[in-house]
Amino acid sequence: MVGVEDSLAAFRALDDGIPDDQRNGWLKQEMAVMCDRSINPKVMDVFDVRMAKAPSVKTIEISLLAQEPAAEGCRGSVTWIARGLLLEQTQIMLQMDLKEAGPRCTKRQLLLFTQRRNRLSGEIASFLADTPSYLGPGYDTDSDEGDSGPLDEDGWDSRLNDELPAGPLDGRTTKSIHLPLPLALGVQRC
Repeated sequence: MVGVEDSLAAFRALDDGIPDDQRNGWLKQEMAVMCDRSINPKVMDVFDVRMAKAPSVKTIEISLLAQEPAAEGCRGSVTWIARGLLLEQTQIMLQMDLKEAGPRCTKRQLLLFTQRRNRLSGEIASFLADTPSYLGPGYDTDSDEGDSGPLDEDGWDSRLNDELPAGPLDGRTTKSIHLPLPLALGVQRC
């Protein structure tokens, strides 16, 4: 009998959650329907059954694809910071791979390193383009604020040049592009 008691308690909880005027209206409707049904057994219930079909998954997907996004590439600040950290990690991995390859790098390796650097530069350019939306409209992506070292003409940070030997790509790939992450910019700037 535990199941019956639980069911009754659940129904009481549902019943207590309904406003009194709505409950009274439903009771009146139920009594009217029961009275009509006792006279004419063919009378149906008063409750309206909604027969509208729910939209399919494909219909919802199409409607979502048709909507314009609120902002192109707009993400949360945590995602933006994680993306920046991943870009920094990728720069470090590229530097380590270049150091490991050394000056006796094959042409195939040289081509792969160049492709990785170009892809990384494109991703960093996209990251830097998004920066003003996260750090405010007054942020200048060309400035070198923060605790970064000086940037060369391509925007690459040369802090690690002393640690790494010149790589197969005329030494420029051992540099990293300064990313304006909150840790590097400081509390006052962010």
